[in-house]
Amino acid sequence: DVNIIPKDDIISQVVNTFMRDGKKTKAQKIIIDSMKILQKKTEAPNPYVILTEAIELASPLLKLTTTKKGSKVTSVPTPLRERQRRRRAITWIIDAASKRNDKTFEQKFASEIYDINQGVSGVLQKKSQLHKQVLANRANAQVSY
Repeated sequence: DVNIIPKDDIISQVVNTFMRDGKKTKAQKIIIDSMKILQKKTEAPNPYVILTEAIELASPLLKLTTTKKGSKVTSVPTPLRERQRRRRAITWIIDAASKRNDKTFEQKFASEIYDINQGVSGVLQKKSQLHKQVLANRANAQVSY
């Protein structure tokens, strides 16, 4: 059922990332409404599966941290833990959705999730751009044996 949010780590993290000023029920309502829109769009029985797939597709593996060696500042690729990866993906999706020009935020979010699964979202470009930067700076990564 779309009206009930499943007890899932990823979904609860999405709700908590959405939440502003501790208004969790409002965040849950936004998620439920956007999942209804997504279900109509894709005709999938469970739109939450599509949401989790989209988050997995959009989540980066590494991040760039800047460190100082003497007077030289270098970017060092650092691996992200599972929760950090998801957090980054969710915030990217929310930012991209808010920049869309649909009527309601629910529609914007549903469209963004749909686009990620179709492989045409700007979030995926953002991820690949970050991975390119990481590859360019991989010489700075300290390998410990």
